Amino acid sequence: MVSAEEMPSLVSAYCQATIVRIPSGVCGSVVAASWVRAFSQACQLGWGDITDSSPGHFRSLVDANLLERCPSDRAMVAATRLVASVCGLVTPRSPRRWTAWYRSACDPDSTLGQEVRRGVTPAMRSRSLAHARGGPEKATSPDLRSAGTLRAERDELARALRMVRFKLAHARDMELTTGARCQIARAAFESSMRKNLDLLDQLQYAEDQIERAQRATVGDSVDASHTQKLEEQLRDLDALHNRTLQCFAAVLDSLTSACAVAQAEVTLWEHRSPDESVHEDLSGLTETITKSAQRSTDQTRAKLAQQGIHLPSAT
Repeated sequence: MVSAEEMPSLVSAYCQATIVRIPSGVCGSVVAASWVRAFSQACQLGWGDITDSSPGHFRSLVDANLLERCPSDRAMVAATRLVASVCGLVTPRSPRRWTAWYRSACDPDSTLGQEVRRGVTPAMRSRSLAHARGGPEKATSPDLRSAGTLRAERDELARALRMVRFKLAHARDMELTTGARCQIARAAFESSMRKNLDLLDQLQYAEDQIERAQRATVGDSVDASHTQKLEEQLRDLDALHNRTLQCFAAVLDSLTSACAVAQAEVTLWEHRSPDESVHEDLSGLTETITKSAQRSTDQTRAKLAQQGIHLPSAT
C-alpha cells in the first residue's frame, strides 16, 4: 500500500519515465520534457489541479521559479499536446484549455494516481524515495536559444580557433627566423675569431723573427741604418697588432650584443600575438640585454686570456 506522503516521489519517477516516451525531434519535444520535470516539482510543493491555457500553465511554473522562462506560444501548445498524447498528467478541457492534474497525480486512490503507481517499478520507487530526502529541486530548463544564435556562437568559436592556430604558426615562424639569425651571427663571430687568431699568430711569428734578428746582431758589426730599419718594422708590427686586437674586440662586442637581442626577441615572440609589437618591450629590456651580452663577452675574453690573448676594451 502506498501512502499519500510517498506519492510525490512516485510522481517524480513516473515523470522521468514519461520523458522517455515523449517523441524526440518534433516541435515542442524539448519544451515538453521541461514541463514534465517542472510538473513533478509542483506536485512536491502540493499544488492543486489547474485548468488554464498552455501559455497560462507555463507562466504559472515560471512564476513559481520552476521554469526559467516561457518559450514561444507555438512551442508551448505543441509541448502540451505531446504530454497529453503519452500520459494523463494533462488533459484537454476545450480546444484551448487544459487541466494539469497536480493534486490528482498525488492521490493514490484517483485514476491518475493508480496509473502513476502502475507505471513505477520497485527500483524506480526506491531511487525516487532516496532522492526525495534531499527536498525538491528546481527543474533544469533546456537551452531554448534559437538556431541562429547557436550558429553565430559556433562561427565565433571557429574564428577564435583559427586565430589561435594562426598565432601559433606565426610564433613558430618567428622562432625559426630569429633562431636562424642567431646561428648566422654565431657563425660570423666564429669565422672572425678564426681569422683574427690566424693574424695574431702571424704577428707573433713576425715579432719572434725580429727578436731573433736583434739577438743575432748583438756583437756583430751592423750599421746604424739596418738597426733603425728593424726598429721601424717592429713599431709598425706593434701598431698593427694593437689595431687588430681593437678590431677583434669591437667585433666580439657587436656580435655578442646581436645574439643577446635576437634571443630576447625570440622569448618575447613566444608570448605575443602576431599583431603585437615587441619593440617597446625590447627597449624596456635594454639593461637586461646589455648585462647578458657583457657576461658573454667577459666569458669569451677570459677564454682568450687563457690562451695568452688579452683584448683591449672596445671604445
